[in-house]
Amino acid sequence: MPISFVAERDLSSALITQVEALSPANPFCTAAYLNSMRAGGNLPWVVGLQDHDRLAAGAFAFEQAGRINRTLTIASIPEISEPAGFWDGLLELCQKMKLSHLGVNSYGSVSSAIPSLPGEFRRRKRWEFVVDLRESDLWKKIHDNHRRRIKKALKLGIELQVSVDAADTQHHASVIAASMQRRTERGEYVPTVQETKEFRIFLETGAGKLFQARYDGKVLSSAMVLISNKGGYLQSGGTSPEGMELGASHFLQHEIMKVLQNEKKEIYNLGGTDEPDSGLAMFKVRFGASPVALEAVEALVGTSMRAAVGHLARRMQAHSTTAGQIASRLKSRLSTSRKSPTPAGKVGDA
Repeated sequence: MPISFVAERDLSSALITQVEALSPANPFCTAAYLNSMRAGGNLPWVVGLQDHDRLAAGAFAFEQAGRINRTLTIASIPEISEPAGFWDGLLELCQKMKLSHLGVNSYGSVSSAIPSLPGEFRRRKRWEFVVDLRESDLWKKIHDNHRRRIKKALKLGIELQVSVDAADTQHHASVIAASMQRRTERGEYVPTVQETKEFRIFLETGAGKLFQARYDGKVLSSAMVLISNKGGYLQSGGTSPEGMELGASHFLQHEIMKVLQNEKKEIYNLGGTDEPDSGLAMFKVRFGASPVALEAVEALVGTSMRAAVGHLARRMQAHSTTAGQIASRLKSRLSTSRKSPTPAGKVGDA
């Protein structure tokens, strides 16, 4: 039997274990991460390629149903031996299940080469930064400026705390907000800050841990690190203004690297950015991290007018369009659709 596409919604522990075994350094391929997404209201799938009765490539995907749309999102693209079979099978699944949107992310992926998808309306290049923890001397690879800041923090007596206490997520969210404000003022792209509920779920399911730099009773810098058998991934982090002055963020990342290395992890992924020349990217590179070029794609896969209306509503919301403008454009789109069907590949141009 040749390699074939597989999609399973009734997940056995054996199947989940196979996904974990294929990507032991990827925290987005763990049972704990799957459980955290399930706890957040997502229906998990396993999608991939099957060779006889063995999973040859596999990833978790998550289905979410709204009032209008049903979306399937892959968290991390797996390594794929036969790309055509995987992508054709995935699109057929979306049609069969009457899904409206497909999201393909590359968090923690080794590489990503996503073909042009029917109905694709957004493609973005992104970069992640990976430290090889198998190297014995991590300090040697750190930039001189980072070393000075780490030494400053150590001299002051800043301490590391590793926590799975949900109460500490409040401090985590607070320092993230401070970091987002600084990046906004520098003119950098700033994503929406997640609610503390998501952070609590990561801790409760065992998907992640909080690493925090504390000084004089205060959290100066905080990092949520998702954990797998062989790796760690910086899911979110932030530092207070005082922490920036005292070198707390540099200290914290170096301490995380040391802890993970002592736990025999092989890689520490410092997370991603859409701007490879930004200050954030430089911060990550100076820890000795190697950049990995990746992609992420969103596509409108539904053929119904409901999917088109849902997509247009999302676009309007993203651009802060008024309710009156939304109504006008929806009315125009519906009127046009009665005359001739809109090709799926053009819906994203709305």
